[in-house]
Amino acid sequence: MMDYNTNMKNINWYPGHMKKTRELIEENLKMVDLVIEVVDARIPVSSRNPIIDDLIKGKRRVIALNKSDLADSRASEQWIKHFKGKGYDALAMDCAKGSGVNQLFKLLTAIQEEKDKERMRKKPLRMMIVGVPNVGKSSLINRMTGRKSAKTGEQRSLRKLEHITVLENPQCCPFLWTLDEAGRAELAETCAERLAWASQNMARWDLLILDECLDTVEAGLLTVQAVYTLLQNRPKGLEVVLTGRAAPPALLELADYHTRMQLVRHPFERGIPARFGIEY
Repeated sequence: MMDYNTNMKNINWYPGHMKKTRELIEENLKMVDLVIEVVDARIPVSSRNPIIDDLIKGKRRVIALNKSDLADSRASEQWIKHFKGKGYDALAMDCAKGSGVNQLFKLLTAIQEEKDKERMRKKPLRMMIVGVPNVGKSSLINRMTGRKSAKTGEQRSLRKLEHITVLENPQCCPFLWTLDEAGRAELAETCAERLAWASQNMARWDLLILDECLDTVEAGLLTVQAVYTLLQNRPKGLEVVLTGRAAPPALLELADYHTRMQLVRHPFERGIPARFGIEY
């Protein structure tokens, strides 16, 4: 006979990919200013994940009712009123055609201005986009970025693999030398936050890859000491890979492998700028 009341709270009822998604949201939520939740305008309740409310409570939220062209406009208006009554921002959108995108940008601009006043300085608005499959998250990202960034690239391939966490820089930075002083300061702050996050979570992993980490150190965006401390404190059994150029002697002393790649030719020498999907 089985006792069904034993350890029920310890059972994971979620499939692997859902459990991973929940963990990613919990880990990265503190780094964002707001959450955009995408739902299907035709079925705004049943197309929502019930755990979202518990995960992102207290964080400002925008409800995007996507595929509004297929929904009853009067019903969508009522749903928008309903969500606003709960304290959320809400709007109807058709990401496939671009309807509602400008309205979303105006809303986000207003939110950023509010945040800048609170922080007493200008800072990019950091967002997380969530939603169940097939509600239009990728379409929204593509509309917001003006390209098909959500459908291509190595990061998308990596995210398809189980047990892999990808934490990217939210800013688009083709080449460091194109940034002004304010841009470099902002990027340095982001790099420090990413490194701190890796330090706090590295006990969970077998492999940690800090892509272009050495370049950020050379550019003064990260300190040698910060990276050195991470390496010194890494848990036993964790493999750490640092990529980039001009590795500082202090970091080389800790390295078991050291590979040097030499530039022979680069398209930038012929005036070709960084290309999306190739250099970044």
